[in-house]
Amino acid sequence: MPILPQQNILVNTGGALNAQSYSAANSPQALVGTGNEAEYITSIAHSFNEQQKQIQNIDILTEQLEKESPNDELLEAIRYLKNLKEEIQEAKTPDHGRMKKWLEGIKQTIQASSLGIETIQAAEALFKQFGF
Repeated sequence: MPILPQQNILVNTGGALNAQSYSAANSPQALVGTGNEAEYITSIAHSFNEQQKQIQNIDILTEQLEKESPNDELLEAIRYLKNLKEEIQEAKTPDHGRMKKWLEGIKQTIQASSLGIETIQAAEALFKQFGF
């Protein structure tokens, strides 16, 4: 009787195959690659409901930042949030590079500023939704 090769079965739910994180600890360099770099990619919603949730979180953070005492850095972060919202709403295929730049600018401003807990929580919710 012949020996049959082992079957590999992949069950997929139809979602995108992007893991939130990947640890290559103790992996051989042949598998991981030497000198390879991983670049962050923003997670953009594909369905209408997910896009609305992202837009809602952008609006919440914008409102919280506007309640804080305004300075040049916060005004720039608010401008980045408005750019981010416009990119999601109007672009057929949003530009990941620009969105990443805006999210990084918002994150740096929030980290450098002393803000209220509501603003920090709104920022964390937004960054989590974008996988940032």
